[in-house]
Amino acid sequence: MSKLPSFLRTLYSKPLHRCLLLGVSGSGKTALLYRMLLNELVGSIPTIGFNCEEIPTGRATLQFWDIGGGCGTIHPLIRHYMQPGSHILFLVDTAACLSDREVLSWTLDGLATEAQASRDSEGGFFGVAFGKQDRLENAAVDPRVAELEKSVRSAMETVYGDGKKGTRWAIYWNEEGGGISAATGAGLSDGWLAREFLKGIKAGLEEGKKNDSRPPMTSPPLSPPQKDPLDEGQLRALIEKQNEDDAYINLTVDEFFEKMESGMLEKWDHRAHLRAGYYVLIEILWVGHGLWEAAEDFLGKLESMLASDSKLAEIEGREKKFRNTVHRTMTTFYLHMIHISLLDFTAQNPSNLPKSTDFPKFLLSNPHLMSSQLWSAYYTKDTLFSPTAKSAWVLPDLKPLPTYINSVNGDGELKKNSSATPGHLTETERLQRFAFTILKHVKSTNQRRGKVIKDSLSALQKHIMHQRSKGINLEPYSETKAYFWIQILHASIDSLGGAKVIDIITLSFPSFVLLFPELLHRRDKGKEVWRPYYTEKSWESIEARMALVLPTLKPLPNVIVPPTAKEREAAVRKELEVRIVGRGSGLSDVEMMLHEFWVVSEVREADDVGRPPHTHGGLLWRIFSALWYAKQEKRGMGDALNEVLVADVRGKEPERRFGFTEKAFWARVVLKRFLEFELVKPGDVGGGDPRGAILMNFQSFLAKNKELVLKDMWQGYYSAETWHSEDAAVRFVPPDLKETENFM
Repeated sequence: MSKLPSFLRTLYSKPLHRCLLLGVSGSGKTALLYRMLLNELVGSIPTIGFNCEEIPTGRATLQFWDIGGGCGTIHPLIRHYMQPGSHILFLVDTAACLSDREVLSWTLDGLATEAQASRDSEGGFFGVAFGKQDRLENAAVDPRVAELEKSVRSAMETVYGDGKKGTRWAIYWNEEGGGISAATGAGLSDGWLAREFLKGIKAGLEEGKKNDSRPPMTSPPLSPPQKDPLDEGQLRALIEKQNEDDAYINLTVDEFFEKMESGMLEKWDHRAHLRAGYYVLIEILWVGHGLWEAAEDFLGKLESMLASDSKLAEIEGREKKFRNTVHRTMTTFYLHMIHISLLDFTAQNPSNLPKSTDFPKFLLSNPHLMSSQLWSAYYTKDTLFSPTAKSAWVLPDLKPLPTYINSVNGDGELKKNSSATPGHLTETERLQRFAFTILKHVKSTNQRRGKVIKDSLSALQKHIMHQRSKGINLEPYSETKAYFWIQILHASIDSLGGAKVIDIITLSFPSFVLLFPELLHRRDKGKEVWRPYYTEKSWESIEARMALVLPTLKPLPNVIVPPTAKEREAAVRKELEVRIVGRGSGLSDVEMMLHEFWVVSEVREADDVGRPPHTHGGLLWRIFSALWYAKQEKRGMGDALNEVLVADVRGKEPERRFGFTEKAFWARVVLKRFLEFELVKPGDVGGGDPRGAILMNFQSFLAKNKELVLKDMWQGYYSAETWHSEDAAVRFVPPDLKETENFM
């Protein structure tokens, strides 16, 4: 049974308001947050990264993001956490502002900066709360508090104007209720501050409905009606009629795309869009790829169609037949809707994979796709028809996209012990997985096959020796056996052919086994795969363990009999099953060992340690190194991580640019584990070499946290739609599947 689409989770939930909790360092943000949540005082250290908690308030929920900011001033990276519509609660340390002019200056400067940034980014309501009033004898009558409030009010009026108090901003200091204090609970334990802040949010939303103050778009497009003129029954009737008059029903997929790219289609309407998207997706899914590869393929075909039509129009002296332009967000949105409908269609028809001839039946099963206004439930016109949305994939601003929750396990998190126990696999299964992982790595990185194999064999030998020294019952290392399976699997992969074949880079090993069941599942004694090539004596010899022994009976094959259509379909169905139900097989110990080995080797062989990271391993190294130096130099880890977050924004363009959300996610998960890790000091390493100490610690750190070497770990927290969006590239976007762990 498929998991529920994520949008169903929100049908009966309370309205959720995203709020940033800001203020200078030491203003008490974390203590205030957890007093509201737990109604108790929680001792904390300066926040590194962020804490995120949801506070139920009346019929709504306030989702507070407590952002760490380094020492004193508010860090400029806060802007990456701001989103249009995000609300801000700015906390003032009342006592410190009255006793320390430097803190007062930091606070007023930070307040003005964040208020202006919020307004510039079309933020929501802005509240200012006077905290730590318990440290004053009588704040209500203290003239210094009144003077501080006057300064705060002046700063807010400078940004918003004096006429916007109550609908765009407000000041909270709870004069009648004993002030605001996380230490005593005043204004927090009874929910007063949360309720007042929510009132301001609602007032701002109501004011926004009456008077939309957003600036007009440049060159606004023609705005289609928000409400589709046809209901589901009418859409279904339209589909049935069009199915009867389908001009393209007798065309193969290749013939349809040939007509499309040459500009020879008779018409390019909404149904033709859906057909092209459906065809692209079933072809992409067949080779093991997903939505993002489908979007690139579709857009490439669309650009070819428009270019061909333009050229033909010029030659024939006519107007262009197709007036469309390439719009990445609109295209990706409809491809996404087709994609999840395809997954559901496949789940409902498990015995058959979707085919091109199923398109009419598929549309009847999903009549909502025929609505040309389907997007209006998710996007405002201003967002969808913006220049950014035209050139890049932008997330919806009305409600989240529906998506199947594709977590790695039941609770959406990759566990530290996700790898298969060594004793649960036979020697043959371990060597097959070892070989398959190597060949995937060679293809995905374009590294020299010979060097990768040589280095990996050495790593396997050390790994087996280490495992056996711990009492794990494993067969001794055999270079001949390991190389045999590398060669057999290499020949198997070569037999898959050229174009439109299953891509092993994205293929799981269990799915690969289904392509060659006779070869990889052969277990009968006396019928093992190696027997046609080796005598048992040479296969099990000491010489075969120590070095490569060539076959004694006949040479190893260069080509294997390719899989049948039935075997290919079984492998594709296995991959689709993972997408539909979110189940995946855990990696074996040898697979995890290889991923860890390659990350460490990449770092060890790097010529320039300070280069911008352009690989997953490079990013892990940059984050770990920054934290290591911060701890040795006794400076703020938050500041060290912030340097990593902006590192590849400057200087030369790196080979691969990481998005801000991607960097922030990995910084957080590495930091969580770093705080629990005991470092080896530089003086304990020969010569006191800092690089040697960092590398030794890094290798030990990964050995204790193997899950970090898996670059797909983010899939337990983010949907692909969010992770690959332009929004996630330029600012921090919260996880939409599961929050990362909070810690203080």
